[in-house]
Amino acid sequence: MTRKFIVTGGMLIAVMLSVVGAASAQATEVPPKQAQVERATLTEGTITAFLEGTSTFPFTAELGEVIAFSLNSSAFDPYLEIHNADGEVIVGDDDSGPSTNSLLVFTAPENGDYSVLVRPFSEGATGEFSLSMIKTIPAVSPNEPVTVELSGTTPVARTLTTADDAYSITLSGDEAFDAALLLYDPDGFIAQQTESYQVQTLQLPKTMVEADQHYYLVIVPYEGQDVSLTLEVTPAHFVTLTADPQPIEFLADQYEDATIINVTEGERYLLTVSADFPVSVSVTVDGYEINTYASLSLSEAEGGSLIFTAGATGTTFVRINNNSYTEDGSLIIYLSIRPME
Repeated sequence: MTRKFIVTGGMLIAVMLSVVGAASAQATEVPPKQAQVERATLTEGTITAFLEGTSTFPFTAELGEVIAFSLNSSAFDPYLEIHNADGEVIVGDDDSGPSTNSLLVFTAPENGDYSVLVRPFSEGATGEFSLSMIKTIPAVSPNEPVTVELSGTTPVARTLTTADDAYSITLSGDEAFDAALLLYDPDGFIAQQTESYQVQTLQLPKTMVEADQHYYLVIVPYEGQDVSLTLEVTPAHFVTLTADPQPIEFLADQYEDATIINVTEGERYLLTVSADFPVSVSVTVDGYEINTYASLSLSEAEGGSLIFTAGATGTTFVRINNNSYTEDGSLIIYLSIRPME
C-alpha cells in the first residue's frame, strides 16, 4: 500500500528514483561510510550510494518546474522526502514505486534551493540504493504513439496535456516486459496505476481527467530490462448505465473497465450483471463514504445483482474486473441499474 503525505498543498510532487546513466561524478558508487560524499548536488541522472542513517542531496528548481524522482533499494525499504530551504518537509513517499521503492513527481512552488532526504522506512536499516532525478519530461499526445526505451530500473516520464475528459493508456512491446505504469494528476497524486510481469501489453484502466490540465505518466521498469516499448494515449468513452442492459466488451488481454452512473443521495439502487454464458467477474461501485461501498463477485455464473445506497448526489464509477477465460480472450457482459421501489 502506498504511504504518501503532502505537507504543503497546491504542489505537484512526483518522485522517481532509479538509474539514469548520468555522465557526472555523482553516477559513481559511493563506498560505505562516506556519507558526506552523498551530499553532492543532484543533477539530472542517477546516484548510487550506501546508506547508513540518512542522506541528504541538495538541488535547485524554478517556480513551476516539474521534476520526477525515483528511489530504489533491494537492501532496505527506502523512504523519500523533499525539503524546502528551511528544512521543512514538503512531500514524502514510501512505496509508490515497484515493490517497496519510492516514486514522486514534484512541482516546485517557488524558485530556490531544495533537498532530497533518503532514509529507511525502518530505523537502522542500511544498504545500497539508487536515486534518480528526471527533469526532462517530454509531451505525449493522444492518438500519437511514442517509443520509450527502458533500461535497468530507470523510469521514463511523459507529460499529458488533457483535452478530453477520459483516456485509455497502453504500453506495449514485441517481447515480454516487467514494468509499472502510473498516471499522476496535476496535484501530484496517483490517479491510476498498474503493474505486471512478463506481459506484452500493460494497460491503465480508463481514467476520467480534468480538461486543460497537465498529467504525468511514469513508466518504471523492473531491474534487468533493456527493451523498446510503445506508449499510446487514446481518448476514451465511459458508458452511462441505465435501466436497459448496456453491453460492456472486454478485448483480449483486457481485464479492467469502468462505466459511470448518476445517483441521488440516500436512494437505493439495484445493479444487475448478466452474460450469455458463465463468467467470472467482479463489480464494484465507488462509494462517496465507506458505508456506501458495494461489490459483487461472480464465479462461473451467468448473472447476479447488488443493492447499494448512494452517499451523495452526482456521478460515480462502476468498475469491472474480468477474470473469465474465453477461447479468444474476448468477453461481453451486460450491466443495468435502476432505483429500488
